Amino acid sequence: FCAEERAPRSHVPKMMGFGVIDVLQSRVRERDNIEVALGRRVNRLLTKDGRVTGVAVDDDELTAGAVVIATGGFGANRSLWPEHLPSIAAAGSAAWYIGTDGAQGDAFALGAQVGAAVVGHDRSLILPTPDFFSNLEVYFPGWLVMVNRAGRRCVDESTSYAVMQLANEQHGPLFVILDAAAKRAAQPNLPPQYKQTIPGTEGLALPSNWTDAAIDDAVAKGKVKKAASLSELGRVLGIDPAGLAASLARYNDSSAAGSDPDYFKDPKFLQPVATPPFYGAELRMGILCLTSKGLRIDAGARVLDRSGGPIDGLYASGECTGGVLGEVYL
Repeated sequence: FCAEERAPRSHVPKMMGFGVIDVLQSRVRERDNIEVALGRRVNRLLTKDGRVTGVAVDDDELTAGAVVIATGGFGANRSLWPEHLPSIAAAGSAAWYIGTDGAQGDAFALGAQVGAAVVGHDRSLILPTPDFFSNLEVYFPGWLVMVNRAGRRCVDESTSYAVMQLANEQHGPLFVILDAAAKRAAQPNLPPQYKQTIPGTEGLALPSNWTDAAIDDAVAKGKVKKAASLSELGRVLGIDPAGLAASLARYNDSSAAGSDPDYFKDPKFLQPVATPPFYGAELRMGILCLTSKGLRIDAGARVLDRSGGPIDGLYASGECTGGVLGEVYL
């Protein structure tokens, strides 16, 4: 599931993303009227009498009846983050992009050449990270506990990444809390304890970043804090010690009762946090998955100018278009 939905809504091909590209390439090769030019980066739109009539790479020009900009987002171009995605700046060294190097934001420069409107400022899908790994893990193991500065839980820790993004934006920074028993139980040979099933990964050994050895390594690097008591851990992390102790006492009671009255986390994930030493880490919104600021289009995918009218001959599709996902990811 992508989000908190009761029915599966994701369609994932065999071989995942490569499977899509493989099929597209096969179909392209079957057609004589499609030409592919690799290693060429379009840097100019051709226009005539107010209409987009083609593209160019420097002086190499190609005319067409219409142009579709489908250049992807700008996640790989850190120089564009401050202007278009300032919310990720707060993540500092924890910020990293999971996508292709080709996501350089070409649509901004191309659209500017013909007065295209841009929409979706500071919109993206950014996931929380504790800043001690760079191996993508979009879900958190359900046995983790998360609190805010006041020490209060704010979310079902096993929830989808879309909901987790909201929780961190509204209540963050959030902090991950665990004890020695949970850490010892998190062995790399065991499957991660996720609530969600990731489509297309059935039967695959998914490595989790939340393992015993990885946490020890993060402690050594200062990325995860270790303390003999919850009160001490709260002081080290900048969390209200009394609030943290009260929240964990309530959570442990919920674990004993087999029910989470606050956020309805599945009872199978409810494990007491009671065995010292205790561990904690601050989460930062730093894993950039996709960007959602780009060219404004209408329902027909026509690129619109700054007055809201369509630019003749110019269309756009995919991540380089802005506002399609709205304020919040699915």
